[in-house]
Amino acid sequence: IHIKDAKADNGEVVLPGEGDGNLPQILQKLNDSGYSGFLSMEPHLVDFGGFTMLEKNGKQMKEGDGSKAFASAYEALGRLLG
Repeated sequence: IHIKDAKADNGEVVLPGEGDGNLPQILQKLNDSGYSGFLSMEPHLVDFGGFTMLEKNGKQMKEGDGSKAFASAYEALGRLLG
C-alpha cells in the first residue's frame, strides 16, 4: 500500500493524515482486517527536477528539503499507526 496524502481543493501534497485521503480510517480498517502486508512511502514530496511531470495538478509540500520532508512524512505515518 502506497502512502500519500493531499488536499483535494488545491492538490497540495501534505503529510500523511493531514489531507483528504482518509488515511486514519483506511489504516484502521486494514488493521481491523488483519492486514500484514507492506506500506510504502511517497518519495515525491517537494519540488525536484521532474515533479510537474508526476503531479499534473499537484503542488509539492512547502518544506523544501526532500530528506527532511520524507522524515516528517515518516514520523506522521508513525503517529497514525500508533
